[in-house]
Amino acid sequence: WRSMPVRLALLLVLLFSTVSLMGLAASYAVTQNSFETAIRADLEQDIAGFRAAPNARAVALLVDAESRDADPSRVVLSYITPSGRIYGNGASRAQIEGLRTVFLNILLISLLPTVLVALSGGLYLARRSKRHVDVIGRTLDDLTTGDLAARVTVSPGWADDLQRIGSKVNQMAGAQEAQTQMLRQVSSDIAHDLKTPIQRVAVHLDDLARSLPEDTDEGILLTKAQEEVAGIASVFQSLLQIASVEAGSPKSHFASVDLNQLCETLTEVYEPAAAAKQQRLHSAVPDAQITVSGDKNLLGQMMSNLLENAMRHTPEGSEITLTLSRTQGRPVIEVADNGPGIPEDARDKVLRRLYRLDASRHTPGNGLGLSLVEGVVKLHGGQIALLDNAPGLLVRITL
Repeated sequence: WRSMPVRLALLLVLLFSTVSLMGLAASYAVTQNSFETAIRADLEQDIAGFRAAPNARAVALLVDAESRDADPSRVVLSYITPSGRIYGNGASRAQIEGLRTVFLNILLISLLPTVLVALSGGLYLARRSKRHVDVIGRTLDDLTTGDLAARVTVSPGWADDLQRIGSKVNQMAGAQEAQTQMLRQVSSDIAHDLKTPIQRVAVHLDDLARSLPEDTDEGILLTKAQEEVAGIASVFQSLLQIASVEAGSPKSHFASVDLNQLCETLTEVYEPAAAAKQQRLHSAVPDAQITVSGDKNLLGQMMSNLLENAMRHTPEGSEITLTLSRTQGRPVIEVADNGPGIPEDARDKVLRRLYRLDASRHTPGNGLGLSLVEGVVKLHGGQIALLDNAPGLLVRITL
C-alpha cells in the first residue's frame, strides 16, 4: 500500500473525484436553475390565463380543462384563504428533489467504478513492480553474501526505470566479480610461483639438519626455521587448493560418497587426539545410508578442518559432536562444540581468507581453514551457516 504505483493511483483517484464532483455540482446547479425557471414560467403562464378570464364560469372551464390534461401525479392543489394564506402542494419541488436523487445516482455510478478500477490497477501495478524489485533485491542479497556470479534477469515486460536499475546492478556485479577474480588470480599466481622456491628452501634446511645436532643452539634455530617454512608452504598449498576448488575443477571427479562411513571414519581418526586434550568427541550417524555426489577427499578435508578448529579453539573438557542427518531430502552435516564460540558480528568475517579472531591469533593455523570449507560447500551446491550453540559454535552444512 506504500508503494509508488498505489500512491499514484490514489492521487489520480483523488484528482478525478475532485474534478468529477466539481463538474457534477456545476451541472446540478445549472439544471436545478433551469427546472425552477421552467416551473415558474409554466405557472406564470397558467396564472396569466386565469387572470384573463372574463368571469367565474370561464375560470371554472379553464380549471376543468387543466385537470383533464394534467397528469394526476403532477396536479397542483392549492387553497387560498380570504386572509391570503396558501394551503396545499402549490410549493412542491418534486422534480428538483428527484433531480437531486438522479445526480447522486450518477455520482455513485460514475465515481465508484472509477475508484475501484483505479485502485485495482494500482494494486496490480504495485504487485508487478514488487516482483521486479524483489528480483533486484534477491540479486543484491546474493552479491552481499559473496555470490558474485548473481545477476538480475531483466525481462522485456519491465518498466524502463527498473530495466536501467537492473542493468546498472549487473554492470556493478560484473566489475566486482572481475576485480575479485583478478585478486584471486594474483594470490594464486603468487602462491604457485613461490611454492617451488619454498620447497627448495625446505630441502636445503633438511640437508642442513642432518649435519647439525638438535640439542645445539644452531639446531634449535634450524628446527624453528623448518617449522616456519612448513607453515608458509601450508599457506600456499591451501591458497592453491582454494583456487582449484573455486574454479570448479574437482567436479570432473565427482562420484557417490557414503557420508555415514566418512563421518564414522573421521570420528575414529580424531578421537584419540581429542582424548589427548581431555576433550570428548563423538558422532551421531543415522542407520539409513546418506550419500551425495561429490569429491570424497574434499568432503573429508572439509569435515577435518571443522573438527580441528573445534578441537583447537575449545578448552579441556569440551564436548564436540559430529552429526549427520537428512532435512527435506538434503544431507545436513553439523559440527558443534560448547567452547567460547564466535561473536555474531564476526561469523561472516571468519570465512574470509587469512582472517583470524584476536582470541585465536596465538593458536596454530593460517586463517584459511574455513575459507576452504566454504569453497568445498559451494562446489557441492550447498550452504554453510555459523550458528550459536548456546554455548559454543554450531557449523551447519547443507549439501
